[in-house]
Amino acid sequence: MNLKQSIRLLKTSPWLRPVLLGIDLVLWLVDTVAILTTRRQAPEKPTLAILKFDALGDYLMLRAYVRQLRAHPDYEAYAFCLVGNAAFRQMAEFADADLFDSFHWIDIYKLSTQPLYRLQIGRKLHQLGFAVTFTPTYSRVLVLDDFITRVCNAEARIGCVTDLANTTALEASWGNRYYTSLLPTDAAVVFEAERNRQVFSQLLGQPVPLLPLQLPAVSVTHVALPSTFVIVSPGAGAPDKIWPMRRFADVLIVLHQLRPDWSVLVTGTAAETYLYDELKTHLPANLPVQSLMGKLSQGELIGVVQKARLVLANDSGIVHIAASVGTPCLSLSAGKSIVRWHPYPAAIAPYIRHVYPAFFDDWMHRLPAIAPTVVAEAPVPVDSLTTDRVTQALWQLLAEID
Repeated sequence: MNLKQSIRLLKTSPWLRPVLLGIDLVLWLVDTVAILTTRRQAPEKPTLAILKFDALGDYLMLRAYVRQLRAHPDYEAYAFCLVGNAAFRQMAEFADADLFDSFHWIDIYKLSTQPLYRLQIGRKLHQLGFAVTFTPTYSRVLVLDDFITRVCNAEARIGCVTDLANTTALEASWGNRYYTSLLPTDAAVVFEAERNRQVFSQLLGQPVPLLPLQLPAVSVTHVALPSTFVIVSPGAGAPDKIWPMRRFADVLIVLHQLRPDWSVLVTGTAAETYLYDELKTHLPANLPVQSLMGKLSQGELIGVVQKARLVLANDSGIVHIAASVGTPCLSLSAGKSIVRWHPYPAAIAPYIRHVYPAFFDDWMHRLPAIAPTVVAEAPVPVDSLTTDRVTQALWQLLAEID
């Protein structure tokens, strides 16, 4: 059982609630020591800190709205700092060096499991003396979003009214105490970019439009790329989101028949190389395939996705990169967090297509009704998504982009 699964078990099992409360109290005490043993500095320029501890996709959907915030007259006098999850460090420092004056990165798993590391981070953040902290996260986590807001101890501490996806009612009530204001948004499940639009409209006191995802153009020079290629990203943030490699191979064989001049580039982390090895065993020798796993930074990945004709991927961060650069993408999903993260509205990503198992056929015209029940886990396994459904979606997408 990994850390995410352990946390989910602690938050959902009534028998383990005392254990969860005990962990919360220990981490609260560590933060208290950090506060009591550190003196806040008085920076020359007041600083607004954005606290964001989610994954890459969350950040990509947020960044356009932070740009709107920075351009607003009420915030022109502030320096902007991003206190974020180290998982998207490369992306943020590459794409948004002009947006933030400083960055502070946190390993969120070490923060929750290593008290000494947490103490060091807490003391550093408290010392920085932020004037404002803004936590634009709807599904807050007590020991991350709320406790870090507390340890920063800014004069103005702005957050969002939370749902209970990542917290309990008791934790939500506890965490609410650490904010000077909480911004309300739609209580229903809505697409994350729409949620950000609502949050920033509340913060700025004026309507903010639904903003497209955008990333800067990138030149990739140290990797030799084929002239025409499709990207395959067979990994995902959780094992239960990974579609079988044999089925990926079957779809690629069909694609090769339809587009024989397209090469295949496989992307992912070095730890996901085993997926490429398995995928290759199912591909014919005449299908050109190359692995870039572990060879690209997040910034370089942007450039490769920009040049691709198509991305074929599990429900993962590369789907949001494709949406940000306008590259057509076929995303394979078992339906976890449907509506909140997918499908993409055509208004901001017209060529991102999500393919779901047959289970969802009766729900597609009323997705908001099922959305609250699939926040934590998918209703069916990802391998219930058939090759035929993916192949059919591939034909349809190719017809649209040709």
